[in-house]
Amino acid sequence: MSSKKVALITGGGSGIGLYTSRQLSKDGWNVSIADVNEKTGNAAADEIGGIFTQVDVTSYQSQAKAFERTWEKWGRIDFVFANAGILDVADFYAISATIPPPEPNLLTSKVCVDGCIYSAHLAMHYFRQNPVKECSLIMTSSASALYEAAILPIYCAAKYAVIGLTRSLGKELKKENIRVNAILPGAVPTNIGLPVKLVELGITPTLPEDKITKPEHIVGAVLELLNDPEAYAVTLEVSAAKRYRRQKPEYPDETMAFLMGEKESWAKH
Repeated sequence: MSSKKVALITGGGSGIGLYTSRQLSKDGWNVSIADVNEKTGNAAADEIGGIFTQVDVTSYQSQAKAFERTWEKWGRIDFVFANAGILDVADFYAISATIPPPEPNLLTSKVCVDGCIYSAHLAMHYFRQNPVKECSLIMTSSASALYEAAILPIYCAAKYAVIGLTRSLGKELKKENIRVNAILPGAVPTNIGLPVKLVELGITPTLPEDKITKPEHIVGAVLELLNDPEAYAVTLEVSAAKRYRRQKPEYPDETMAFLMGEKESWAKH
């Protein structure tokens, strides 16, 4: 077993995943990078002295191989960052010349939702076998999941789902001292690209410097959750340099509180 803590990061070859990989490596962690892009994934692993596994996060077996390889290499997994994601890959609003219209492309939801579910399922089981019982799963949602993103409806829906997954798992796995949380970034300059609709319109948006969520802001948010032993089911919005722990909506009445399993509500009936 490695004496160092071990992190597994999906989408770790670029963007948010790469920024986090670099910081954890500087902090003395062993880092396992799982990414679909073999070139950038290998380059990232070489840079930080970690390992790389080419992974399609929409495939359970593909993700399982990355977890297995990481465990075989270091004998522990302390932190999983389920971070892989893509924007909408097609214009959901495109006018069809046929009825019924063609089946919509759901790759975005498969990557952003199914990928997170697979990562969470694997992380939970490996954490239960971990020799050190201080384990953390952080998933990447989006600030759009608190509001709406009309131009990215599938991406927005997928990121809403990640919040539901985070809050549900976070509440239940707290019993096992497994911490599940999520970051909800604003606009981050990564290679994830532009919405298809903007590309079609030839629009390249620009943001004022103070409205951009920078790499150091994201890394700070990840470290806040990773290093907080009391953080369970936290959804942490990252708006440029500011961070906000967003609470779930209030129950409208006792009936809904009862249906959602709140203990204090049960005691009243």
